[in-house]
Amino acid sequence: MSTTIRPHKIGLAFIALALAMLLAAINYGNNLIFFISFLFISLLLNSGWQTWRSLSAARIELDGVAPHFADEPGRSTLHVQARLPNPSVSVWLDDLLVADLGWAAGSSHYALLLPLFARGVYAAPRWAVSSRYPLGLWEARRVLPKAAETRWVYPARVGSLPFARAPVLNPRDAGDARAMTDEEFDHLRPYVPGDAQSRIAFKHYARTGQLVSQQWAGQVAAQSGEVLLDFSEVPGTTEQRLCQLSAWIDALAVGDQRFTLRLPGLADRSGQDAAHRRACWQLLAGFGQSQASN
Repeated sequence: MSTTIRPHKIGLAFIALALAMLLAAINYGNNLIFFISFLFISLLLNSGWQTWRSLSAARIELDGVAPHFADEPGRSTLHVQARLPNPSVSVWLDDLLVADLGWAAGSSHYALLLPLFARGVYAAPRWAVSSRYPLGLWEARRVLPKAAETRWVYPARVGSLPFARAPVLNPRDAGDARAMTDEEFDHLRPYVPGDAQSRIAFKHYARTGQLVSQQWAGQVAAQSGEVLLDFSEVPGTTEQRLCQLSAWIDALAVGDQRFTLRLPGLADRSGQDAAHRRACWQLLAGFGQSQASN
């Protein structure tokens, strides 16, 4: 992106002073005031050139913001390849000042800590760097290319409630399997003696001659002993519930424990690897956000 430059507040006052002195010199024909006013104008022009050159002579790249939790700052890294030193640079995230730094000629890397953000899904931020070096009369500014990525801020991992196990479904208990769960069956499995007749897929048997039973996702969860993280079973406000779920997911990362996340209006998600945990955190981060924005 190109570097733009504009006079700072001090620079505007300096310009006004130089013009006033020039008008006075013209009016009174005073050579000394002519000399001082032209000196001020030369200083203004040279200062503006140096301010623009010190920032435009650097190649600046910024890493994307990695997903993070609402109770910790986001992190990014600024990479600078500069031909000229610049001891006074400000880094901006949208309209928030993130850091004041300076770089020497050559290659430099700077770790940036972002302010805390509330839980949610954000569009890629707009980053900019600015400088008023050397005299502070001008401000050069460069807007960095906007990354085509989404910024995820997960709910804080806060909560100490114990885990809830998935309910055990006994196929020998009452007749209709659909009365035990709201879920559609997940898949078909070979018939096991003792399976309830209501679970036997007779249509499949008529077509293929194979006796199979319907298997529900909830039953799979119960048989595997996985943990059920159910939003509706957690007390508190929406944010407190999401924070508790986030803390549970983090705790289950130890040993890659299998779990199912259940959120209102969304399909259950079951798994146990890092990709599953990341997908669940993303669901928590965006929970209720689309409805609130409509």
